[in-house]
Parts: sequence; C-alpha cells; structure tokens
Amino acid sequence: MAHPEFANPAEVFEALGLGTEFEPWKASWASSQATYPARREIPWLTEAWVAEACAALKMPADAADAFQLGRAWLVQNSAARRLAWHGHDLLFHAPAETLQASGRWGVLPESLGDGARMFQGLVLLSGHRIVRQRHAARGIPETVTLDTLSDLELWTREYKRQTGHWGCRQFGWLRHHFTCDLFKLGRLQFNFHPCRFHVHVFRHTPTGRVVALAEDGQRFRADGQYWNADRTEAEDFWTSRFECDGRLIRANRIDPAGFAVREPVELPVEEYRKEFGWGDHALGIHIAASGPMDHAACGDSMRQACDFFPRHFPEYRVRGFCCSSWLLDAQFEAHLAPESNIVRFLREYHLLPLPGANDEQHFERVFDGPVADPDRAPQNSSLQKAMIRHVKQGGRWRGMGCFYLPEDLDWGQQVYRKGAGTKK
Repeated sequence: MAHPEFANPAEVFEALGLGTEFEPWKASWASSQATYPARREIPWLTEAWVAEACAALKMPADAADAFQLGRAWLVQNSAARRLAWHGHDLLFHAPAETLQASGRWGVLPESLGDGARMFQGLVLLSGHRIVRQRHAARGIPETVTLDTLSDLELWTREYKRQTGHWGCRQFGWLRHHFTCDLFKLGRLQFNFHPCRFHVHVFRHTPTGRVVALAEDGQRFRADGQYWNADRTEAEDFWTSRFECDGRLIRANRIDPAGFAVREPVELPVEEYRKEFGWGDHALGIHIAASGPMDHAACGDSMRQACDFFPRHFPEYRVRGFCCSSWLLDAQFEAHLAPESNIVRFLREYHLLPLPGANDEQHFERVFDGPVADPDRAPQNSSLQKAMIRHVKQGGRWRGMGCFYLPEDLDWGQQVYRKGAGTKK
C-alpha cells in the first residue's frame, strides 16, 4: 500500500519540484510502486550495501563518500525514495519498451541540495549486483564487468571537475553500461547499435577491395561534405544517385578519407557483394575519456571485440563496427603530427561525412565548451593549439563517422586508405 503522503506520482513530483522531463514516468508508476517496501528499508539504500557496491567497483574513498552522501539524503526524503524505487524498477526490472518510453532522465533540482545531485548515480549503482549476475550468466569475465561499470565513477568525477560538486547527470549514456548493452574491452568501449549511416558498402569479390557508396538522394557540397555541415546550409549542392539495373550499379563513391565523390562510378553487379549498410547489426565504438588513445591498445580492443561478441552474444551477428566522433575529423591530418594518436586512429577506419556535422563535441571535449574569443583560449596542448589555429585561419571543425568490417581487421595497416580488404 502506498504511503498516504505520496499516493500518486503527481504528489511526488510536486514535493521534489520536478520538471516535465519526468512526465513519462507516470505511465508505469503503479507497476513499480506495487512492490515498494513501505515498511522496511530499501536494501540498496543501506550504508553497508552502498559501501560494498563502491568497493566492488573499486571507487576511491572520495567518490564512495559522495555516494554515501546521496544515500543519506535519499533515506531522509520519502518522495525521493519513491522516485528512486521507480527508477530502479525501470532500469532493472521493467520491459525494455517501458524503459525506452521513460524518455530522457532528468536531474533533480539543485535547490534540493548536494545529495540530490547523486540521484542518477545511486539508481545506477543500485543494480550493480543484477548486472554482475546477468553478465556471469553469459560467461562474461568479471574483470570486463567491473571495468565496464567503472565509467560510473569516471563520469561522477567529471561532474565534480566541471561544477565543483559531486553528482551524476550522464544517465542517458551510463544506462547502456548497466543494461548489458555496452562493454569496455581494454581501451575502447563497444555497444550494440544498428548502422545508421546512409551508405551501401560493397566488396569486390575478386580482390576483396571495399567500396562505400552513398545512398540515393543524399545532398553534398562541392567538397563532398553534407550540404548542411558546419552550421550552414549550402545553396549550391549536388545529389547522390544509387541505381542498379541488374547488370551495373551506378552510384557516388565515398572516399575512405571521408568525402563523397561527385563523379559517379559504375560497378558490375556480378563482381560485387553487399556487405553492410543502414539497419545492419553493428557495434558502436566509443573512446572513453580515460587517458591517451594508445594506438596498439586501440587495436587490441578491436581484436577483443571480434572475439567477445560472437562468444558471449552469438545471437547478434556483427556485420560491422560504426562510430561517430569529433576524433574522426579528417582535418586533423593536416593539423596534427602524422604520428599523433588521433591521426593514427582515424586513418585506420573508412571515414564518412555526417549530415549536420559540427564542432560542438570538439570544443566540449577539448575546451569544456564553446570558445568565444580564440585569442584567450587555453593553449596548453598541441591539440588545443591546432584547433585554435584552424579557427583563426577561417576553418571549421566537424565530427565524422566511420565503419570497419570485422573481416578486414588488420590494425596498423590502414586497409581502407590503401584500397585493401580481405582477399576472398
């Protein structure tokens, strides 16, 4: 039976001063509250439970203390406990479609105090035992599980670096770690993600060479980037074509360096096999902000992924790797040393232009946000210097996408730049 003070979600939301971002939670509220332990402690809100969870995730003492602060606040706030119970149920017990319908999780108002800043983090931490059990059932090594969940402490600490307070507001990203959707394998992270690039990837069967072709009807500028890249909309653009008459494929190629080529190509159908494209099973690649992008370590992660997912998720046939990131901006090749980790990394992949590509991530990751005055921007690294120099020269940075087919994996050989692929 619900506590009379908070018989429905509207009362909880009012008591906490929540905004409209939590409105989708009301639809499944009754289901979660039916199991709310009104007359006993919530197990994962005891001091001992939180201490054990932080220790299992190898959190330093200062981060563990922050989670205890949030726990103590929740224990004293009955409305917040109801909300946390509902969040826990959505994340770890509700059907996937119910979690999806819950929308983007908001953060509690800052006026509620420092403890409230830890709300998202505590809801995530509440399921660490469940996650470990689910991983173990698939034979996933516990070292991988704990390494994956360590991102919770990383992003909690990043919140403190940016705001001066301990807190967590990255639920939209961290939910993947706690729902068996993302795994950290060495330096890189990988998650289940269908291909969302407007591209057809074919392989030339006699040589194994890979060619990427733009989908029909894509609009590109003269430089091969999308018409709406760089926060502008070009009036002078050309439109890609993709046609197949059963004998020839007529289409516009996308160069491995990440730009569409206006002059069309003609490929004999009998010599080409479709390998990858929109909607196909893929693994998203993510580069955690946890240190240098050592080139050999990144290659080792790619190799681990090629073994890990077929072994532990055989039902998910991986057709390719995909990534969208500021780190893939091909312009870095002209502004950073060839031996830099960023340049070596992006050259391994077949790059792709992105619709609406812009520099938001560049400045967020390198300068903590937009740079109003380039002359006053920090110049403490070669990357910061290169970015500001490019801007002062009138250039604009832009994120890019990429793909890599598992059968082509030969890290360090830049197989797509060299027109290579598997020989089949």
